[in-house]
Amino acid sequence: MKDFKLPRLSKEERQIQWDNLKIGDKLACFSSGGWNRDLYVKYYTVIKKTPKGSIRLSNGDLLKSFVSDYFIVTGEVKECVKKIMLEDEIFSLLYEINSHKGDLKKNMNYEDALILKGLLKKMVNQ
Repeated sequence: MKDFKLPRLSKEERQIQWDNLKIGDKLACFSSGGWNRDLYVKYYTVIKKTPKGSIRLSNGDLLKSFVSDYFIVTGEVKECVKKIMLEDEIFSLLYEINSHKGDLKKNMNYEDALILKGLLKKMVNQ
């Protein structure tokens, strides 16, 4: 998406969040995969905090500090997840449209077709 940006925190803010982590806190891990750079989100829970300050996640990983892919689940992170899911749903629907052209032609009226055409042209030409 055009306006999609992951939250960026300064080193000091990340260190404060790291120090305040406790057992049961949720972390979101954003990773990109594939040639089309799709973003995937996985959620993990902090299950243990070691005396040295490391944390053990529900997937078994031991983190000694925040890696750039991990974020504490906050309102800003939830908005990012919503945008990723919306993008996923849009491309899934576009795939379905291509697979079921007959149903689309049968169910679409003229006004909706003009609106859809305008939106698609706007997105493709930018």
